[in-house]
Amino acid sequence: MLITASVAVVVLALVVGWFMFGRGTADDGKVDVPDLVGQALEEAQRTADHVDLTVTVSQREPCADQP
Repeated sequence: MLITASVAVVVLALVVGWFMFGRGTADDGKVDVPDLVGQALEEAQRTADHVDLTVTVSQREPCADQP
């Protein structure tokens, strides 16, 4: 009886874990976005175009640690 209860607990934990963490990110409405940090504007736009994203510039200012 103890072995059966232990197996049931393990199976239940696996099912709960799968529902909470294992179903992937498709259900949460989020999409993967490429890392555009450090890229020039034109390069970032080309990279974004490959995944059907649009890069817009709302403001330009110099960056102290990037050329």
